[in-house]
Amino acid sequence: MAETVDELVAKHSRRELEKMAYELGVEDVTDLSKYPHKDSIAEALLNARKEREGVVEKVRAAFKPEVGKAELRIGKKGVFAKRVAMEQKVAKIQASIAAQAKENEEAVAKIGTGVEAQAKENKEAVAKIGTGIEAQAKENKEAVAKIGTGVEAQAKENESYVKDFYYG
Repeated sequence: MAETVDELVAKHSRRELEKMAYELGVEDVTDLSKYPHKDSIAEALLNARKEREGVVEKVRAAFKPEVGKAELRIGKKGVFAKRVAMEQKVAKIQASIAAQAKENEEAVAKIGTGVEAQAKENKEAVAKIGTGIEAQAKENKEAVAKIGTGVEAQAKENESYVKDFYYG
């Protein structure tokens, strides 16, 4: 936040303002005909600050550092070399972990569809087994009914044999 003329006049004495203006390169600060009041010195001081800021900005614009152009020469045995090697290993490990995670996700997706297909197939098999059991139970009931009539017929036939054999 830049100070105003009134703030400078209130905070500093004439001698302090002259000293600050002289340090900024204002000429003839002590000449009372040019600068009869503290206000005029404060204005000259603010103008000098503005000029200096403009010069500083021009210098900064002219000498911008080129980022990324400087090369760091790294040997094979030093601390920087070890750091670079560790960073490269970390990058390799992270890449392999990411690849393995992707592969695992694909495998889980395949397993999920396989499990769903197997569950559907099992339900169909259970339904077939259920209908097969019902059919077998019906067939067994019919067979038992036939066996019952067959046993009765055999019993009657045995009676007739016994009558014929014993009573003749």
